[in-house]
Amino acid sequence: MKPTIFLIERSGTGKLGTMARPRGNDWLGDEMEALRDVGLDVLVSMLTSTEAADLELGSAVQPRLAPFRRTSSTTL
Repeated sequence: MKPTIFLIERSGTGKLGTMARPRGNDWLGDEMEALRDVGLDVLVSMLTSTEAADLELGSAVQPRLAPFRRTSSTTL
């Protein structure tokens, strides 16, 4: 399923967009593949670690996120 990414108009290089969180658990691999297919290579999460764990987006699925550069909102 192709993700819906809402682009934010800005100057400079690259693109910035926002989207709903990916489905977790067994769906996460497919969700990450779909993001790679549309050219996304950096993920910034606004979720706390507790929220990510509750949504099954926690450390157990980190290997599926390996192709992406990742950061949390607290490091921006």
